[in-house]
Amino acid sequence: MLISRPRIHSCFAVGLVLAASLISSAGGAEHSTSTAQQLPSANAAFHLGLTAIRSGKTLEALSALQDAAEQGHTLAQWRLAVLYEQGSGVEQSDAKAFRYYQLIASQNSEESADGPLAPIIADSFVKLGAYYQAGVAGSNIAPQPERAFNLWNHAATYYGDPRAQYALAKLYLTGQGIQRNPRRAVQWLFVAARKHNVAAQCELGRILLTGAPGVKALPATGRMWLEIARRKATTSDQQWIIDAHTAGFAGLSDAERERAITMADQWLKQEVATH
Repeated sequence: MLISRPRIHSCFAVGLVLAASLISSAGGAEHSTSTAQQLPSANAAFHLGLTAIRSGKTLEALSALQDAAEQGHTLAQWRLAVLYEQGSGVEQSDAKAFRYYQLIASQNSEESADGPLAPIIADSFVKLGAYYQAGVAGSNIAPQPERAFNLWNHAATYYGDPRAQYALAKLYLTGQGIQRNPRRAVQWLFVAARKHNVAAQCELGRILLTGAPGVKALPATGRMWLEIARRKATTSDQQWIIDAHTAGFAGLSDAERERAITMADQWLKQEVATH
């Protein structure tokens, strides 16, 4: 199963908004020695683009953002990538989105994982990994799972991105672009699950129900993760999580069901206490 290009949700979206606000509040100052030098006109063009987007003036926004992006303005490049990826006010184009994500990754690969741009750069690596896994429509980029692995591995290990960690786990489970290793997959799933990645929580639960090569079956723990994932599965594209929960809880005794629910309650309570 291909890993779809992740949408921007919840906590990660907050990180992206904070990144943008930090850069804007700094007056558009240079944010990294690893990025191209930012000219005042690039920052001015970026803010003109944002103003035009808010006013619904798509053509003006594109022109201004493109001016800033061509001067190496990372936030402008990311805005354009998202617009083209989602087809928001523009004709959807994976090829154009790929180009801008590629620029961000190539110009910022060594940006500090604690820097204000880190969420945006990590997002670009995650999106590029998905593009390389599936190929890019309208371009000569064919599926290259090995490159997808390298991009996700960087985002997972350097930036600690839970979506990349989940994507790596899926590659280890399927053996696509890398040697199959369920044990390693479970390790990445656990890391991502603890970072509130709902898909990772569900996948971890499914594996622990029955076990896998090199992975001991832990049915109670597996059902705990399925219960946690089910409680957080609120979007329409997570029906598979609801289905997995239903299958995992089918035929349980009242005691087994109650144990899974209690374990999930305790985990979530501890999670709240530590944050």
